[in-house]
Amino acid sequence: MLTSEQSIVVFREGRAHPDRLSQKVHGQYLGHAERMLAVYRSGVGRTRRELHRAVEDILSEELDCPARRIAAFSKLLDDASEYHSAGGASDLRLRVFGLA
Repeated sequence: MLTSEQSIVVFREGRAHPDRLSQKVHGQYLGHAERMLAVYRSGVGRTRRELHRAVEDILSEELDCPARRIAAFSKLLDDASEYHSAGGASDLRLRVFGLA
């Protein structure tokens, strides 16, 4: 689910109009979605930031693609993904602060 920071809503005449993609205007996004999914499917071993940058690169040529929409796509892809970590960073933090 998107957070309020990632949702795009335009207020006109006292009404909220959510950001919507239409086939007529945004049909090219289907190809973008396939490329973004391929990035995530082949992203084993990459950081989330690297995956997000790849999504940004895919959508960077779109004139009608605000940063919030890019963040929303990354968030949805993150939500559908599984991440595994050896926990090394948290172990290191515990040791460092334990020594302090």
